Amino acid sequence: PCCEDNEDDCSINGLEFFDLECSDDLEFITLSINFEPINTTNDFYDVFVNDEYFASYLYNDLPQTIEGIEINDEYSILSVCDNDNPDECCTTIEIPTNCDDATGTGDENDCPEWEVGIQDNDVNTTIEVLSGEFDGTYTIEINGEVQGTYTYGSSVILVLTPGMDNTITLTDSENEECTLTLNVESSPILSIEEEVINGIVFNTQSGSINATGEVDFSMSVYGVDGRAIYTSTHPTNRQQVDNLPSGLYLVGLEYEGARVLRMVYVY
Repeated sequence: PCCEDNEDDCSINGLEFFDLECSDDLEFITLSINFEPINTTNDFYDVFVNDEYFASYLYNDLPQTIEGIEINDEYSILSVCDNDNPDECCTTIEIPTNCDDATGTGDENDCPEWEVGIQDNDVNTTIEVLSGEFDGTYTIEINGEVQGTYTYGSSVILVLTPGMDNTITLTDSENEECTLTLNVESSPILSIEEEVINGIVFNTQSGSINATGEVDFSMSVYGVDGRAIYTSTHPTNRQQVDNLPSGLYLVGLEYEGARVLRMVYVY
């Protein structure tokens, strides 16, 4: 139905396509086209796909989004013709209809799923980020400051600055459109010299953190940046970490299937 480009008064110049996407069921594509109509004889133009009439559109609506092109071959020929001049005013372009060639489409741009657990008590506020299996890495920002880059499939524990309204942003390293933002208000910090948690006596001394209990338990100590400083190799009824510089630390206690997190200040 369409002819080759010609030098008559009517012409379709600079035909291009962009924003090509595949449907979720990989049966159809959607794309946008744009071009410069010169001396056209009608308000409409016709679109053909592989020499078959597809639809008509208004020139005034350019650029135009075209939906529902069926995927049947690796590539298809898209033709644009002036509505009243199909034999003398046309142009064509080759478009990919294979989703592997469609930039920005397919499973490669699916976003990951994050789960963020927030534990808030009278002592501290912590977040635990759980990410599903996904290729690549992601970053965590708290109040605009990057806390680090982390691999998917891992668990990350971070301590929030006490007494603040915190904005937490998770962003995929390869696709900035994949992001999750949370607003969390953190509790003010209280200094713990000694606390009894379900039979475990937990306290801080100069440069050390220790805990004793009636049951065996595990203990982990993290810096405020989430870096693991100490993790017990096996449960016992006494855990102690010495020679710690003064500052804030996150301590995790695990016992009988329960888990408790506490923020402490070591002098």
